[in-house]
Amino acid sequence: MSVNFNLISATLDDSVHASIITDVKAIEAKLPFAITLPTEERIPLRGTGLKNIDFIEKAYEYAVKNPDLPPQYLEMTEFGKDVRLLKQIQVLMQHLVPLVDKLKDTYAVVGSEAYSSARIFYHHVKNASNANIPGASAIAKELAKRFHVVKSTSTPDPGATTTGAVKTAAKEIKTEDVAGEVKE
Repeated sequence: MSVNFNLISATLDDSVHASIITDVKAIEAKLPFAITLPTEERIPLRGTGLKNIDFIEKAYEYAVKNPDLPPQYLEMTEFGKDVRLLKQIQVLMQHLVPLVDKLKDTYAVVGSEAYSSARIFYHHVKNASNANIPGASAIAKELAKRFHVVKSTSTPDPGATTTGAVKTAAKEIKTEDVAGEVKE
């Protein structure tokens, strides 16, 4: 009996996959000024929501139309370049963000489907191991490693925080326990 729970049933040809990666790299190469900021540097930056973009554009427009008003230390050339690039990046993002969102959602669904299949196989192998089917025990032990949290042997620093990976692993285990699945 087959279990059919696939919302997405597709394949991506390796040559198409490679071509997409090449295309993405080509796009990135056309944006040599693009940067990635660490979170601590991103947090204090002013937002670029619609109200702020409207404010930026109006301020620039007024500054250009009234050349005696901007202070001398305001680099109008740089201000203009920033406004133009901001508009261009906004248009690019309007095209790319929906695609990235689709990829994230597709990744989540396909990952969930694959995980469900892996769990079905794992539980079947555990049953096979309990029935002493040759080779099943080694596979069950290897797959069981996913459910074990490694505990540190060092004394924890009371001021230290748990890393994201450990928090994620703990959350996954708790989620599975709460969902009523078999505890590993």
